[in-house]
Amino acid sequence: MEYKSTSVHLASYIREMFCEYIYTEYEIIRFQGDVELDESLFGRKIKYNRGKPTGNRIWIFGMIERSSNKIVMYPVDSRGADVLITLIQKHVEPGSRIFSDSWGAYSGLNRLGYEQFTVIHKTSFKQLYINTETNEEVQCCTNRIEGAWKIAKDHFRRINGTNSNLFEQHLCEIVWRNHVHRAGNIYSSFFDLMKNVYTLEMPPRFTYTKPLFRTWTPPSKADEARHNITIVQGSDAESDGEEASTVETSEPTCSSLPASSENSEHVQGPSKACSSGRNVTCTKKTSKPILDLTEYLK
Repeated sequence: MEYKSTSVHLASYIREMFCEYIYTEYEIIRFQGDVELDESLFGRKIKYNRGKPTGNRIWIFGMIERSSNKIVMYPVDSRGADVLITLIQKHVEPGSRIFSDSWGAYSGLNRLGYEQFTVIHKTSFKQLYINTETNEEVQCCTNRIEGAWKIAKDHFRRINGTNSNLFEQHLCEIVWRNHVHRAGNIYSSFFDLMKNVYTLEMPPRFTYTKPLFRTWTPPSKADEARHNITIVQGSDAESDGEEASTVETSEPTCSSLPASSENSEHVQGPSKACSSGRNVTCTKKTSKPILDLTEYLK
């Protein structure tokens, strides 16, 4: 194997090590406890309907464990339940609490042994659930995974986008940095990884395959010729596809109404079953004048 010595090629060799790490780590990593789920669209953003949407656009599905802040990210061709539920079952232990938006693909998680709590981002960013049997309060939000999207997109902004055939390598770098940055010294973690791959006796032997993620189909060469650059958009507006949700709009949705910082009161409605299948009461915060929610919550 012949190695080139330019900085671009050296960076590519380094990212190959990250791909090898992800290939091995994704086979064993399992989350438990509180886990947040979300999807985000990576691609060029068109503001104010000006210009044409050039570049490839890629959906990324992500999971983050709250206790460790470790993330798992997958590029996906489809956000359907057949794809997302399979990935959730692979990485999340049954019995875990799952916090997500109301995307319809997540609607069957309760039947699979998970406790799912949802928040509808069109009306609120946080939702409070109360178990009427134990008085336990559970606050549902997806702030952690949203923060992970910002870190990932900032990475692509710093390098002004990347070719589609290098997208997997950069995604692996993002996940690797997340996994090791709490180890104390990222440099020692890097050299520990390098000495397991590169030796003085022979060229490195990588076991990962291409494409690394079997959940997506990389753009063809013809697509790459037309759209050579993938630039990350700055907003997740299109990723919050609540309109495709299976949540019934006729039923009361557990969303929070706007509340002022002063003179706010809690309006507690009758008990009902939440998305986790338990008997809960939705607590809503309203600004004065207090809205009459009696009929609304029946």
